[in-house]
Amino acid sequence: MLVFGLFSSKLIAQVGNDTPVIKLTVSGYTEAYFVTDFKHTQKGERQTFYYNYNRNKQLQFNQSILKFNISSPKIAMNLALHAGTYVQDNYASASNFAKHILEANINIALNNKKTIYLTAGIIPSHLGFESSVAFDNWNLTRSLLAEQSPYYETGLKFTYKPNEKYEFATLFLNGWQKMQRTPNEEQPSYGLQIQCKPSNKLTVNYSNFFGQTQPDTTTIYRLYHNLYLISELNTKSSIILACD
Repeated sequence: MLVFGLFSSKLIAQVGNDTPVIKLTVSGYTEAYFVTDFKHTQKGERQTFYYNYNRNKQLQFNQSILKFNISSPKIAMNLALHAGTYVQDNYASASNFAKHILEANINIALNNKKTIYLTAGIIPSHLGFESSVAFDNWNLTRSLLAEQSPYYETGLKFTYKPNEKYEFATLFLNGWQKMQRTPNEEQPSYGLQIQCKPSNKLTVNYSNFFGQTQPDTTTIYRLYHNLYLISELNTKSSIILACD
């Protein structure tokens, strides 16, 4: 069971002609859950490979978020803090301070047409069509594809969006869902994203990731591909086809 709480407020700084220059948005989100797993009689963690709704016979908060957004015509900054059992499980290797940061990034338009952007910091993952926020997803729970691929990334992202139909992005990252690089991991990881919307009812997305998996003397690399298609069948029904 999920319980959603949503609130938001905005503060806008304006010039004499009533044109917004700087806008501050504060928003909050929370989701609670209770799970009964008939194969597990004990209270506590259900599976080691699952990160959402992973407590048995306990009323818990999966994720509670407080987000601040400051935006101007060419620059936007985001800071989002979070807590919950999702944070405890998915950020177990992060420091006590870093694990409570969901987003911390700045987004800058590099040209007057606003077709080229640079995003730097902790950002949502470019892989997959699901996020850690249940309200944004089609599924009540997360898929195994989502649970075994990054929910967040840290690094630089260059985005080129020439029009509403196409979007291209290249990424230089600290690694596979890492706040910072681990010792002896000298090389950055890389990502690519291509999204095409030939019509209002069809979206095709291809993303990939290439980088080290273990910073040891025997370097092992991961090459990950993510492809999905979203088709709107009618005003009430859509379908997603995905392959990782």
